Amino acid sequence: MKNTLAIVGRVLVLVLLTVPLLGNACSGTVTSTIDRWDFTIGARGGGRVSYHAIGPENGEQSGECLQSECHTTVDDLTLIRLTPIADESFRFKFWEGSPAKHLTCEAGQQDAYGIILLKVSRDGACIAVFEAAGGGTVPGSGGSVPGGG
Repeated sequence: MKNTLAIVGRVLVLVLLTVPLLGNACSGTVTSTIDRWDFTIGARGGGRVSYHAIGPENGEQSGECLQSECHTTVDDLTLIRLTPIADESFRFKFWEGSPAKHLTCEAGQQDAYGIILLKVSRDGACIAVFEAAGGGTVPGSGGSVPGGG
């Protein structure tokens, strides 16, 4: 009986020491398992870019990038629609990535207005390039999205 009592006592001590550890493993803050990617939206020349994004965790977000580059972080598999908006006396020419950062604009096609839709699954960048309505090129631009003008 004395040995049984000693064994029960040891088991009880182990249980009392283990339960708090297991309790901590089951509580606390739940963290996301969704990857997040750096994404750059921007414009070169005379214009800006409107965006509408739908992400699995952050939901819908819309706005405009009024600077040459707007940096953001998006959830994996976020759908982004980008619309180039030309200033007066300018027209949209094509989309490009960020060659300096080795990032491409992974849009497969665009509509007649230059609107593209992409699904983000890695770091990327889409920069709208605009030109003066009378022609000419924008310094520092090059490359285009397949199907672009």
